[in-house]
Amino acid sequence: VIIDRIYALIDEGSEAILLQVVVLASFLVMAACGSHQPGSLNRDIAFTHLEPYLLDVANLEIVNTYKPPFKDPFVEHLVPVSPSAAAWKWATHLLRPVGDEGTVRVTILDAKVVGEVLEVNQDLKSLFTSEQ
Repeated sequence: VIIDRIYALIDEGSEAILLQVVVLASFLVMAACGSHQPGSLNRDIAFTHLEPYLLDVANLEIVNTYKPPFKDPFVEHLVPVSPSAAAWKWATHLLRPVGDEGTVRVTILDAKVVGEVLEVNQDLKSLFTSEQ
């Protein structure tokens, strides 16, 4: 009924303009609903805000024995900063050898990240929320 009244008010010459306006409005509504993927963000981890630990040893040795399997369900190779890289950076920035002799060894044994499929809601509210 409303559409018939609109067409009654519009002459034949402006139907093309109305169609263009409707198409443009539809496009704008669809574009507004699209998700925005963030660009490349600097995801570096820094420990500069923390005071270093002064160790009474002459040397610091960091050993990474963890080898990522590069297969499901392990996904540490897909994260911006792997746990082993974060542990390495933590040790190099915060452990300071200040002694005359001896060595402290930091061994990274396990640095896995396991991916899990999360339950997703299928209700109307889920259309307006970002589940993570």
